[in-house]
Amino acid sequence: MSKLHIKFIMSSEIYTLTIKSEDADESKIPIVLLHGFAGGIALWATILDELVSSKHVVHAFDLLGFGSSSRPKFSTDAVQAEKEFIQSIEEWRISMKIEQMIFVGHSFGGYLGCSYAIEYPKRVRHLVLVDPWGLPEGLIVGKSHTDRSKTRIQRWSIILHPIASQFNPLAMARFLGSRTPKIMKKFRPEMEGWYNTEAIYDYNYLNNAQKPSGEVAFKNMNLLLGEAKRPMIHRIHLLDRKIPITFLYGRESWVDTTPGYSIKYLRSVSYVKIHLIDNAGHQIFAENPLHFLKVMDELFEVINNKTDLISTNKSESDENIDLNM
Repeated sequence: MSKLHIKFIMSSEIYTLTIKSEDADESKIPIVLLHGFAGGIALWATILDELVSSKHVVHAFDLLGFGSSSRPKFSTDAVQAEKEFIQSIEEWRISMKIEQMIFVGHSFGGYLGCSYAIEYPKRVRHLVLVDPWGLPEGLIVGKSHTDRSKTRIQRWSIILHPIASQFNPLAMARFLGSRTPKIMKKFRPEMEGWYNTEAIYDYNYLNNAQKPSGEVAFKNMNLLLGEAKRPMIHRIHLLDRKIPITFLYGRESWVDTTPGYSIKYLRSVSYVKIHLIDNAGHQIFAENPLHFLKVMDELFEVINNKTDLISTNKSESDENIDLNM
């Protein structure tokens, strides 16, 4: 059974999807899903039914400034814009009457999840970071890239940034208009297979062709293309060590795993687990939902047994990596 909610946040509205099974266990900590940049709640469609079968109540919402949520004017200051995102999440939590949550954040949603957990540690039972954006200092791409290609990407980022910074990130979608879905399908044909419908292209276009709001804030939170002005790796020490963290990275993703292992090292007395998902890039839950759900099922068991509250910082799932990379 599903319900759509619209809650008033900071004089704006946040579009929310709440799903629970008929035999849902209300005593279980709810799952909250937060999408990444240019995303929306529909992108979680590949895993929603299975998550609901865990008997947890599942909430997914469109981040303020994205999707079907309101599109207010954010501060142009990176620090203040981040605070506005975090405050909207907290006001959403209050309006939903959620005491604690399993916070699952993808990409930019993972970055905001970290920031939220630092600010409101008592509200996060477990922090799940899915291919998180904005953790490292500098533009770091995944280890699947050769050193030569990494250098090339970093060089082009520096060259193109002065040009790209003059435009909002999704300006091209608005410029191309209704042609965007067909162009997306040509360059990203795999998405239709992930979601079993070509409507996903229309959804992405309609989501991102609206008044720029969240994307403007995101742009102002970037230093170079894809590089956070305020890398989370420099603030992770502020996160309560009692909060357990699970990382999920796609083995074929452009996101570098090094920050995850660095955080594991820095939080040696805390629960930190890292999972590398085979046959998956950045959109892990869409590209390999079975492996993603397997990890989540194991995580729910850990949470229900409260074994993530014990300092056990070793896992066969973890893969060694040179922290000096």
